[in-house]
Formats: sequence, C-alpha cells, structure tokens
Amino acid sequence: MNTTIPPIMKKARTFRAEIERTVGRFRRSHRYSLGTRLCSHAERVVSLTNRAWRDSANAAKWVSDLSWALDDLGEGIQTAKDLGLISANHLGALALMKVDLGRMVGGWKRSLQHPNSQNGGSVVSRQRAVTLSARGASAEANL
Repeated sequence: MNTTIPPIMKKARTFRAEIERTVGRFRRSHRYSLGTRLCSHAERVVSLTNRAWRDSANAAKWVSDLSWALDDLGEGIQTAKDLGLISANHLGALALMKVDLGRMVGGWKRSLQHPNSQNGGSVVSRQRAVTLSARGASAEANL
C-alpha cells in the first residue's frame, strides 16, 4: 500500500485546521452551535477524503459524498459570514481554500467516472496514420 499522503488529503487537513482556528474566534453564542457544525463538517470532509483514498474499490461513492460534504461546509461558512462572524478578508481566504479543494475533488470525481481519459491510467494503443503516396490520392482524401 502506498503510504505517501496525497495532496488532496493535506489540503483537507489544512482546511480543517483553518476552520478550527476560525471557530475559536467566534462569539460564545455561536461558537457552540454554528461553530460545532462547521467543525463537524470539516471533520467529515477529512474523513471522506481519507476513505476515498484508502478504499479504492468504493472511491466513486466516497468522492461523491465528499463533494456534498464540501458543499455543506461552504453553506456553513456562508452562514457565518451572514451573521458577521467572519471578516470579508478571512472569508476570502476560506473561500479560496474551499475552491481549491473543490477543484481537486472535481478532478478526482471525473477521473473515477471516466477511467480511460487523459489521466485515467489506461494505455491506449496508437495506430500509425495512413500515408498517402500519390498526389491524386491526397486530392481524393480531401474531398
């Protein structure tokens, strides 16, 4: 088994840590309600990333669930912004992290749906192009 941690896992862990730091700055009245939900969504994103990475037989299911969990986390961040718990600058930083992680999840999802695509790992046999030897043959081919 490959023990090298994939970049998406590192990014998910970094995002979770940033969410935890953000929640620590919430007012007490929101820290234990919305803050707890945000932290559990962030933990779920990390957990699903780990499952998708380690359970390759069911990776498509886990990555699909991961995509939804990331959407749920984004909604929680938006709610925190609407309540004035996150500054505009900090919201921008969290949004960039979420978008970056979302791109990685989307790419992973596409690679699982289309295994014969460019990065799917499938080797495609290439055939040599037909060479036209006579001038008339090339004129006929272009009609």
